[in-house]
Order: sequence, then C-alpha cells, then structure tokens
Amino acid sequence: MGLFYGLKTCRLALLLFLLLGAVIITGCGEKNDMSGESKVETEVDQGKLHFDAGISNLYEKNYDTAIEEFEKSLKINPHSASTLNNIGFAYFDQGNVEKALEYQARALEADSEFSNAYYGLALAFEVKGNTDAALKNWNQFLSRVEPESKWALKAQEHIKKLEKGSE
Repeated sequence: MGLFYGLKTCRLALLLFLLLGAVIITGCGEKNDMSGESKVETEVDQGKLHFDAGISNLYEKNYDTAIEEFEKSLKINPHSASTLNNIGFAYFDQGNVEKALEYQARALEADSEFSNAYYGLALAFEVKGNTDAALKNWNQFLSRVEPESKWALKAQEHIKKLEKGSE
C-alpha cells in the first residue's frame, strides 16, 4: 500500500507539473488561431474527462447522465473495456438486466481478461435466475482477482448462495 500510494502521489505530482508547464508555455489558455480552443484544452484527453464524469454520476446514482458521459467517452475510446463495463453496471443499477448483459459482453470483447466484466455478467445472470451462467462467470471473476480481496469474498458468498439453492 505504501509503495502504491507513493507511486500514485509521484504520478499526480508529475501530472500537475506537466499541466502547469503547459499552461505557462501556452500563455495561460491563449487561443489557438486554428480552432478557437486553447492549446491546453486540445491536449486534454476528452475521453478521460467524460469517463470521470460518468464515474461521478454513477456514484451519485445519476444513471442516465452517467450513461451519457460514458457513451461520449466511448466515441473517443470505442474499445475501452472499463467504459463498457461501467455502462453495464449503470444499466444493471437501473434494473435493465438485458442492457447490462450486452455491455458486459462488449467489455469482454474489448478485453477478455477484464475481471470486472465477469463480475457484472455474474450479477446479471444471477438476477435473471440463470444459475449455471452466473456460477461460470463468478468463477471466471475469481480466477482473475486476488483471492482475499473484498470483491473475491463477495463473489464467494454469491457462489455459496447459488450452490446452496441448487441442491
């Protein structure tokens, strides 16, 4: 944890230093004659900004706005497994299990090792009552995460419940 936190802090400091340097070099947002946008604005990853806005709205349970922001991010980064996965969770939280399944499957098409998509699929299949598919995806999730993590323990609880129910 200490090393990760230290690296994260160093990366943040470096990012802030680079952004500050870019602002100073471009004259604090001086307009670019070609586009009407500042040079700093054109260098910012708009996809990341929309993704972050999607995450914020997802946490605030503003699901429609979260989905809109994630979709904007997808237009810039169409193969982002993380973005597809989060759209799936937004639909799941709205109760739209079919759309959740669709986006989780798309996340796995983008990255077949993306563990969170297996988690999302498992939840959705469990809600649909498809125990076999849910168990398969819970086990796929568990094979890709740290065994003692919070999410692995939650997955194990789901598996026990499903196995107990199928006896």
